[in-house]
Amino acid sequence: MTVGIGYEIQEGRNQLTFHTHSTFELYMLLEGECTFQIGDQFLELQPDDIVLIDGKTLHKAFVGEGSGPYKRTVVHFDREDIEPVLTSLNQEAILDMFSKEQGYMYRLESVADRQRIKGYLADLDRISKRDDQTFVQSQSLLLLTQILMEIDSSNLETAKVESQRDIKITHAESVARYMTLHFKEKIDIATIAKETNLSPSYLSHVFKEVTGMTVMTFLMSYRLSQAMFSLRLRTDLQINEIAKDAGFESNAHFSRFFKKHVGKTPVQYRKSFQTSHVSSQMDQYL
Repeated sequence: MTVGIGYEIQEGRNQLTFHTHSTFELYMLLEGECTFQIGDQFLELQPDDIVLIDGKTLHKAFVGEGSGPYKRTVVHFDREDIEPVLTSLNQEAILDMFSKEQGYMYRLESVADRQRIKGYLADLDRISKRDDQTFVQSQSLLLLTQILMEIDSSNLETAKVESQRDIKITHAESVARYMTLHFKEKIDIATIAKETNLSPSYLSHVFKEVTGMTVMTFLMSYRLSQAMFSLRLRTDLQINEIAKDAGFESNAHFSRFFKKHVGKTPVQYRKSFQTSHVSSQMDQYL
């Protein structure tokens, strides 16, 4: 069983790379402002907002410069561990909350509900530090079940409130969507502007305002994440094939960019991942 929980307090953090993992993820913003990105969708979070996603979808969270302290909690867990517990309670349908490709966001109106869930998460954090792993696993599953049932009973999925979304976010999503679909191709601002029916200056400004990074930074981040994914799982591909498939101009450019942002060469990264496998990746909570 894998139940991981992590807290973080940091100001102005902006993670370059997306990440994926094989587990489900429950993310709750406790303090500050945050943009949570799942694929080409952007969720503007407020304190106490909850995001539920299948970790296999590329995602990231970032905090803009000058936005103040940022505190959140993240829980990763395996479907095969929680499903039997929910089935025994005739609540297996709760896992449908994680089935939507773009994830779900919940904003609970009841202060009591929000405080109760934060209390469960704090308990889960304390329990995870115990030495008795049998106790940790059983109690973690019980608490996680309570948390999911609490969220499910609220039935307040804020992602449905589409009419309240800022038009700038919609435009930023259209730009991101084009890049995630065409990242293997040669892309420039002029091409994106033409395909999204936005002016180059406007789309550059809006995208930076919504995401906290430039269009090209997003594109290179996405390409890097695709390359990292292939290095981990596509052992049948050579490094130069992975570089080309991820949209990099050349193998040399790919290697330099990868080393600069990952701290290892593509070859070193692949070897280290094969040695440590998933365990090291699961410690990286955004």
